[in-house]
Amino acid sequence: MSVFISFSMYFLSFLPLWITVIFVDIKSLVDGGDDKWMEIIGITGILLGLLISAIILFGKFFVSDDEKYTLTIQDAKESKI
Repeated sequence: MSVFISFSMYFLSFLPLWITVIFVDIKSLVDGGDDKWMEIIGITGILLGLLISAIILFGKFFVSDDEKYTLTIQDAKESKI
């Protein structure tokens, strides 16, 4: 598995956290927080990361029928250590 797919799965595994952070940042913007630009940068970074990760994973796992192939186990042995 490539590094991009591993990172995308890792980043998306924290989706509830990212949703919470976005909610808190938006609430801070609405309430008139001290540093608007940090909130905007945080929201933009999270949304951009989620978008890129989703594109990578959907591109990898949802392929057309022409690109799919089947693997078959031909020989298996049990070894006791």
